Amino acid sequence: DHNACPYAVLGDHHHHVAERGRVWETEIGPGCDGSGEVAFAANVGGGSATVTVKDALGKTVYSKTTNGPQTAETKDITGSSGTWTVSASRTSGFSGQYALDVDC
Repeated sequence: DHNACPYAVLGDHHHHVAERGRVWETEIGPGCDGSGEVAFAANVGGGSATVTVKDALGKTVYSKTTNGPQTAETKDITGSSGTWTVSASRTSGFSGQYALDVDC
């Protein structure tokens, strides 16, 4: 049941989770059961954004860098159960929007 731990990350050039030159990070869980799904979409006018999902042991189970103009994908992911970490970073010249949904 992947509905136990849904998480969403949204960012754009006005309201962003990743400040210029910095990494935004949060934990999700502890109910991640070791498998799930990510959905990523972006519409980038300039610069780039990177989103990363790590499992309870710190292993990267998903990472995507987008530098435009449009990106969309959905992937199944697997990793260690427990508390997972979601992070987002972007370059100083970033403009556009991105969204990451994690269901673990």
